[in-house]
Amino acid sequence: MNVDKDGWIDLTLFEGYTSETDVKCQFRRMGVLLGLRGRIKWTNYIGGGLNFALLPEGYRPDGALNFVALTVSKDAIDGNSATLRIYDNGIIQLINPTWAVQQSDSCRIDCVIML
Repeated sequence: MNVDKDGWIDLTLFEGYTSETDVKCQFRRMGVLLGLRGRIKWTNYIGGGLNFALLPEGYRPDGALNFVALTVSKDAIDGNSATLRIYDNGIIQLINPTWAVQQSDSCRIDCVIML
């Protein structure tokens, strides 16, 4: 795992998704808190949920967690929202992003959740 000086670890992204070089997709555990940050890019949004990353064991919740994530697409001025779901198997999914996020090829996600 690639860990930076502040303890952030690069996320493993699925095929078809990449991390913007200036805002890398990363995670960090701080006790019972898990932080996620970065900008994900995709090649083709086809609707539904975007399974875009996998958390390693030790950073996963005991059950699926859903919460609202504020997202900012590269072309949007205002924040948009989507549901972010983290499954107990480590899959991270962006569900039902707003139209502005769908029309873009990327979005930024910054959040902290309690595991």
